[in-house]
Amino acid sequence: MDRDSPAFGYVVAIVATVAMVGLRWALTPWLGDNLPFITLFGAIAAAVWFGGYRPALIAAIGGYLVVNYVFVAPHWEFATESDESRVGFVLFLLTSAIIVGLGERMRAAQRWAKERLELLRVIFASISVDDDGQGIPAELLPRLFEPFVQGARRIAPAVVSVWGWRSVTALQPCTADRWRREATGPAGEVASWFGCRV
Repeated sequence: MDRDSPAFGYVVAIVATVAMVGLRWALTPWLGDNLPFITLFGAIAAAVWFGGYRPALIAAIGGYLVVNYVFVAPHWEFATESDESRVGFVLFLLTSAIIVGLGERMRAAQRWAKERLELLRVIFASISVDDDGQGIPAELLPRLFEPFVQGARRIAPAVVSVWGWRSVTALQPCTADRWRREATGPAGEVASWFGCRV
């Protein structure tokens, strides 16, 4: 099954919930009636990680119902009458909401970063470089635009060092899709220039 398909998240939610209920069952000799919902948080985190908030809600609701029915006294019926079960439900709901909220924000940040990375790949794939100076060593080409990106963030033009050469101006547009950058040597002479076309 493809990890990007919506069904994958639901499968993870169901499998993780069943596995965590089984783990809680196995821990019953040591835990007794204490901490009935403790293992469900792992299932909720896995569901939100792989599928988002909807599968995580399935894991939380389904897991709560099963654990309430099996592990909360009185066993094998839904415990809703006692103050303890109400407080436990509210705390479970609050903790689950925090896990789901953080997981969904993480997924949004991952989507945003993936989109920006793809945009950068497209931009850098469409850049060509001209050089009429002494030439740019091949090993420095991948780092060619680092000073420009950093220099463009500044409000005023500043001196930027590029491999031992000083450059005083920011990128200057020559045409609509071309920029020119002059590099000055130690005595202030123009040593070379290169342009890029986007």
